[in-house]
Amino acid sequence: MNRLLFITNGHGEDIVAAEIIKNIRAANLSIDVLPVVGRGDVFEKLKVNIIGPRKALPGGGFGLRNFSYLIKDVFSGLIWKIASQIKLLRQSRGKYSLVVGIGDIVPIFYSMLTGSRFIFIGVNKSSYYKKLAFNYISLEKQLLKKNCLLTLVRDEKTAKDLKAYGIKIKFAGNPMMDMVQNIRRSGHRNIRGNKTIGFLPGTRDDAYKNIEDFNKVAWQIKRMDGRIALLMSLPDSLDRKRISRIKLMRKISVTSDFNRVLSSSDIIIGLSGTANEQAAGLGIPVISFPGRGAQYNFKFAKGQKELLGNALLLLPRQSDKIAAAALSLLHNRKLMGQMGSTGVQRMGKPGASAKMAGIIERMLNG
Repeated sequence: MNRLLFITNGHGEDIVAAEIIKNIRAANLSIDVLPVVGRGDVFEKLKVNIIGPRKALPGGGFGLRNFSYLIKDVFSGLIWKIASQIKLLRQSRGKYSLVVGIGDIVPIFYSMLTGSRFIFIGVNKSSYYKKLAFNYISLEKQLLKKNCLLTLVRDEKTAKDLKAYGIKIKFAGNPMMDMVQNIRRSGHRNIRGNKTIGFLPGTRDDAYKNIEDFNKVAWQIKRMDGRIALLMSLPDSLDRKRISRIKLMRKISVTSDFNRVLSSSDIIIGLSGTANEQAAGLGIPVISFPGRGAQYNFKFAKGQKELLGNALLLLPRQSDKIAAAALSLLHNRKLMGQMGSTGVQRMGKPGASAKMAGIIERMLNG
């Protein structure tokens, strides 16, 4: 029996791995998943074995971008979790037919610890990033060139750059867009005939602070133009009691259906990583600002701006200015079209998960 291991380094990476796993059709195959950062809850409904400690940490994998959250992670068991994962991987040397690392340098390093053949999927790495470490750093390039069977990248620009470095590369598309490929854009027609602004607060612990900030922006929007419909995504993973204490404006419609927000919104105001990018990839203009949590801080926001280019309007965290910019954008059809086109071009087309699953199956049999 072939044994396959996925090593993922974040919530978005978990989702990508899950989509690929759903498309694997190989028989006589056992699949293990090691979620490095969180609990890996997305895998619970799949026929896989979730291995390693499943303790979620306060920083949600973003502790290195926010020192205060790094300290919280350390006191919450970060060192123990890393040590446990490394011990587990060393004990599994030679156990797997193939390892698939998804994320950044951590899954690359962890894949190497298994001593098995491995491929790498750089779902959150791109040459569109300029000054930050969201692009491929020199060490990652060296490790991939020397140790990795194949690196799958998320865009053609990155493929060209890494190929020139001597890394074995394939561009199969962007798997992030597979999760939203069936969404049909209807815009403002979905809600009472008014133009709609959607809010994406994210799925991590930061979401509660983001909801508070969105509430202030929503109040300013309604003060300036009461006709605008407001729709906020509140994932089931969030604590409803904590949300109720925020006392959202009554004029904000809420839903746990992320797809509904994307299909209904003319523009998005988002403080999310993957969700912002998926919205841009569907051609929806995105407005954002540095949040107050561990993930969507100034560094992350600046990095996402580099990735999405003109598809994302990045503003200071001032509710009145954000509201005014959103209303101005809603009445600028030309700019909305330009932002939408850029987002589609930067994020690429769906279909990558099935292609990546096929590549994995061929390597298992090769």
